[in-house]
Amino acid sequence: AVDGDSNTYWHTSWNKEIPVHPHTFTIELPKVTGIKGFTYLPRQDRRVPDSMVEAWKVEVSLNGKSWKLAAKGEFGNLLNDPSQRIHLFKRKANRVKYFRFTSLRGAQDKPYAGAAEIELLAK
Repeated sequence: AVDGDSNTYWHTSWNKEIPVHPHTFTIELPKVTGIKGFTYLPRQDRRVPDSMVEAWKVEVSLNGKSWKLAAKGEFGNLLNDPSQRIHLFKRKANRVKYFRFTSLRGAQDKPYAGAAEIELLAK
């Protein structure tokens, strides 16, 4: 989900036990930096709700242990329009080493989560 290739994706397990929300995806940045938001692109290989994230939250951290809520929201109409979504924070996160994206609810209440791409927007 961070490789710049929309044909690859991160997806929660679907082989054994059915997962339940919340699901998290954490990015460790190479150095402390400021971010003003992020983008989310759902899976592009087919239009199914299985991994589309509808409700989400984003947290940031300097040490990967204590987290601060940066934003919370919902992506609408992903099934009909699976295009990239852009979310800008109300307050920029000035010092970030870890970024955690949490799926709180899947599209059509599916238990899975996934992303073709998650991109952080530099401050």
